[in-house]
Amino acid sequence: MMIKRMILLAIFCQPGVISAQSFASERIVSMPGFDPEPVKIEPVTRIATPRPITSMDLLTLRDLKGMQISPDGKKVAFVVVQAVYETNSYRSSLFVVDSVPGSVPLNLGTVGPPSFDQVGQISSYPVAWSPDSRYITCLVKQNGLRQIWRWPRAGGKGEQLTHNSADIEEYEWSADGKKISFTTSGSMSAEAAKKVLESGILYDGSIRTWGHETFPRLILEAKPRTKQNWIYEIDNRRERSTTPEEQTTLNKPALPQLESGKYILKSKLSNDRASQILSVTDQGGYSIFLKSVAKNTLTQIKPPSGDYILNLWWSRDGSEVYFEQSGSSRTGLFAVSTQGGPIREVSKSADLLLGFSFDRDESVAVCTRTNPMLPNQVAVLDLKTGIPRTLVDLNPEFQNIALSPVTRLEWKNKYGISAQGHLVKPLHYEPGKRYPLIVTTYASGGFLRGATGDEYPIQVFAANGFAVLDFNEPPRVVVKDGDFTKAKMIWDSPMESLATAMKLLDDMGIIQADKRGLSGLSFGAEITAYTISHSNLFQAAAASQGAGRDPFSYDLLETAWQKNLSRWGLGGRPQGEAAPRWRELSAALNADRITAPLLIQISDSELLSSLMLYNALRELNKPIEMIVYADEGHVKSQPKHRYEIYQRNLEWFAFWLQGNEIPDSANNDQYKRWRTLKESRDKNRVSAR
Repeated sequence: MMIKRMILLAIFCQPGVISAQSFASERIVSMPGFDPEPVKIEPVTRIATPRPITSMDLLTLRDLKGMQISPDGKKVAFVVVQAVYETNSYRSSLFVVDSVPGSVPLNLGTVGPPSFDQVGQISSYPVAWSPDSRYITCLVKQNGLRQIWRWPRAGGKGEQLTHNSADIEEYEWSADGKKISFTTSGSMSAEAAKKVLESGILYDGSIRTWGHETFPRLILEAKPRTKQNWIYEIDNRRERSTTPEEQTTLNKPALPQLESGKYILKSKLSNDRASQILSVTDQGGYSIFLKSVAKNTLTQIKPPSGDYILNLWWSRDGSEVYFEQSGSSRTGLFAVSTQGGPIREVSKSADLLLGFSFDRDESVAVCTRTNPMLPNQVAVLDLKTGIPRTLVDLNPEFQNIALSPVTRLEWKNKYGISAQGHLVKPLHYEPGKRYPLIVTTYASGGFLRGATGDEYPIQVFAANGFAVLDFNEPPRVVVKDGDFTKAKMIWDSPMESLATAMKLLDDMGIIQADKRGLSGLSFGAEITAYTISHSNLFQAAAASQGAGRDPFSYDLLETAWQKNLSRWGLGGRPQGEAAPRWRELSAALNADRITAPLLIQISDSELLSSLMLYNALRELNKPIEMIVYADEGHVKSQPKHRYEIYQRNLEWFAFWLQGNEIPDSANNDQYKRWRTLKESRDKNRVSAR
């Protein structure tokens, strides 16, 4: 018996043999770490000759993640987060600064690790001021739980106020500053979770089956969380459950039921609790409604437009609604009367102004200021003049980095639909010389960093000899249920806009007609897959997912998403009546038409949806490479992954469009693979003649 045990141990301990026992007690997960060293913003001396930008510059940009102006308008508190490549982690810091010109921000120290939303993006830290403007509060995660912490405005050590056993989701100061109401969200108890996992799970199609969690864990995630309302009493430092009377004042009126196809994005209750304002979307159109709580009636006060409404606020006297808008026409702060009527533009700036917070008197607001060549800055907006003033430059190092000039372009595709984007010329552009082009997708807004999902380093491409078009998708079409011809325009219109843009850039004498690359994440990946399988516009491509509209996706998606497919005329089994429509749309079913070498850098949670396209291209001996990143969501968050993705996208396009191999011993195996792909492609081209 002892001999048998020794043989088994020898087998399990051989190099390359995985032991089931070694993973039984511990699940190995790679996640972004937390570096407790606070983020620093230090003065930088300007140099005579700025240097070219690198991927590391983009990775380590300081990002604004939460900001509030004090009620008296004299101070601004803001949170900054920064990636640390070496430790695959993030740092954070809370700063406070006077709102007058020339003020130097005071660093109050770290506010703990960031939280990430469902798709993998860093969430904002909930920062708030006490009504008397003496204290700053913020939710800080410690030991896995978010609790309320407080700092004096003049500086000093922060103190933890709440010590709840559950995660705090949101909080609010009372008007008199004596209490803080907060809401906790508790997950299932260990005993209840154990019961679920010890029994068979009835699958009804409503739970998503994709993600980097196992299906049973996804089931537990979908279970309703236990929510509870609490009060923290400032004077006696006591937290307790709300009384029935307090609960009545905290309860918000139920949101109205809207007709099919309309969804409420944001809602705000008026101070007298008599009215609610609602931002509503209807297949790409965004409008604002006013609801009378007593009468339960809805009145539209802002008609729908294609510009997204990010946030809503009541004016102090309740006569107007402020709203933050982002879109192709105009981004910034606007206002509309509660009676409806003309829209008033509050902010008046060529820069993009976002993330507003108002002082008590509504005389000034603090916001983020940015433009295609300007990383985020903290700015103060005069609400009377609409003119912003920069208060803090979060990334002073960028004054010593050479950025390529950016030009906004507008055009119409063959359907007469408007599109726009930003052209970034190569860093050392020579008039009359043509350059290889990389197109990034699909939404422009603020500093041109890495396009949607932040994976395609626009200015780094330009610093390495590429022209770049940061393409904004044209307005999405409104689709009636089952109208596949109209639905197909969701993908045809961007493709035709790209075709028009290619001709425009060719006529301008900027690009090489046979050296064009296309890239994208999310809908940008859909545009990429559709365009390279339905046209010959591009000679290389990179995507962050495969073709999300291949028939295989129908069986992977939950019921809610299958309803969307039905609305597009793709309902029912892909092998049934909808089969010809899937063949028209799918990249995998048109893989034989793809000539552009394709790089897919995908998260493990989305791998399955890309296998149909990957396997089709591989079987057809087309140039395809797929890199899978562990423990990532729709948007990758780990700093080491983010840097590697930046670099590999640069290297891929340099290899296929410039014929360059960026020297780095770590890339030897990569370039061996790519040379093999190229040789195979060239042989296939010769044999096809």
